[in-house]
Parts: sequence; C-alpha cells; structure tokens
Amino acid sequence: MQSDEFRSRVQEWVRSIEERTNYHSLDLGNGTIIEGVISVDALRSRLHDLEVPESLEGRRVLDVGAASGWNSFELERRGAEVVAIDCVAYEEFRYASSLLNSTVDYRMVDVDEISPELLGTFDIVLFLGVLYHLRHPLLALEKLCAVTREVAFVESFVTDSLMSPSGQTSMEFYEIDELGGQIDNWFGPTTACLVALCRSAGFATVQLQYSQGGRAGLICRRKWEAAWMAPFPDSLLTPIPSYFFPGRLLLFIPCHSNTIFSVSTPIALRRALRIVSCVDPSNARGAR
Repeated sequence: MQSDEFRSRVQEWVRSIEERTNYHSLDLGNGTIIEGVISVDALRSRLHDLEVPESLEGRRVLDVGAASGWNSFELERRGAEVVAIDCVAYEEFRYASSLLNSTVDYRMVDVDEISPELLGTFDIVLFLGVLYHLRHPLLALEKLCAVTREVAFVESFVTDSLMSPSGQTSMEFYEIDELGGQIDNWFGPTTACLVALCRSAGFATVQLQYSQGGRAGLICRRKWEAAWMAPFPDSLLTPIPSYFFPGRLLLFIPCHSNTIFSVSTPIALRRALRIVSCVDPSNARGAR
C-alpha cells in the first residue's frame, strides 16, 4: 500500500521534470553542479551501496536508461569506455557531454532492442530505476543478461523492504497510474520477486545489497565465483547425482569460474539452476 507521502514525492518529481529540471544533478567539475531532482550525493551513494568499483580502467560499461547522464559520466571518469542508452534524448545529457569533453557513446535504443548484435557485450551493465517502467520485465532482464560478460548492477522500485518483507514472491501490476500517479510505471515486484526474476533471467548469482525506502539494489553476476570451485578437483567435472531436500530438488553441479549459463540454456535447467550454488557435495549429504 503506497502512502500519501510516497505519492506526493513522486508527483513532485514529475512536476520538477515537467518544469525542465534535470532528473540527475550533474557535476561539471571545479565545484560546478547543475542541480536536478536527484542530488549528486544520492547518486554517488547508490553506486557505493552497489559496490561499483572505483577503478574501471579497461572496462566496457553499458548504462541502460541513462537519463541525464550522471552515472555515465561518473563511470567514464573512473576509466570505463561507456555506452549510454535511453528511449528518449535528454537535452542536458548532450549539454553536459559537450562541457565535459566526454566520449560516452550516447544512443537512442529501447530496452527491447538490446542485443549483442546491436551493442556488443559489456563487462559491466547498469540497470538502475528502469525495470518497473517496462511492460515485459523478465524479457528485459534476459536481454540484459545476454550482453553482460561479468556483472550487472540492478536497482528497482519494490513494494516491501528488508525491515518489512512481504513474504511473497510476486509483482503488483499497475494498469494506469496506480504507482505514484505516473502512467509509465507498470510493475512493482517484492524484493524476493526481483531477486528471483534476475536469477530466472540467467544470472549465475544474485546478491541483494539493500532493500529500503521502496528501492532494492542487486549485484547480478554472470559467472560462478572462483572460490566456489575450491572443493572440486578436475576429476569431479562430471554430473553429480541430485540431492533431495524437503519440498525441493537441488542440483549440485561443479563448474569452472568462467562457466556462463546464458538465456539459450533450456528453461527447465535455468529454473533448476536459480537455486544452485556450487557447494561441496559432502556438505549436502550431511544436510539430508
């Protein structure tokens, strides 16, 4: 249930944007900041909470839903080669890009168009504040997964929080303007649902960083962590029998740290893999 305060805050943001206030505040260097709806401190804090690396030298980054561009310019400042996409052009993005002498590749690309063929692949993908604006959220996450080589940082509106979890893996559907009075909001997942969507899209691991104030942030990795391989010698790189726990079937599959389960992996296998960790089978046997 949305509070009156929440709806009022969202509608104030909408009014600010309609009055041509920038969505992101923009730091032009030398202490010059163009104020926007979201402060530089808040934008910087989000990247910190998501543990986005401070040094991105040699990394290729995709910023999906770049908006005014603060994230794109910040990751470029950290050394990344950045491609920024959005479904509409933001005038302030081009203005700031010119003032900053930025080389960010700014393109008009809808989420539905994302593909390796069109954009290539990326070490890091930012997908912040986009999911709940989309009519087909799981399809969008699958497209995101297909262009991610290492990690995607995902943030979305959620209907609950860690302090007050819903206990459900579900989404609310907003036909008109039920979320904050905005007509471009379609879905509101619970935190558990957001995590499950990312796993089901094909990411190997999904780590919840925070869920509070109606926002949840995730780190979604395409590869199993190398540390998870430690218990397995190469001789065990063969199928391991399944182990049954009450109410579920877990598959324990030893895999190299560079193993990637893509969106082409059969859906039944991906659904099984969403609850998999590469765990020492002896521990699994002991848990029965």
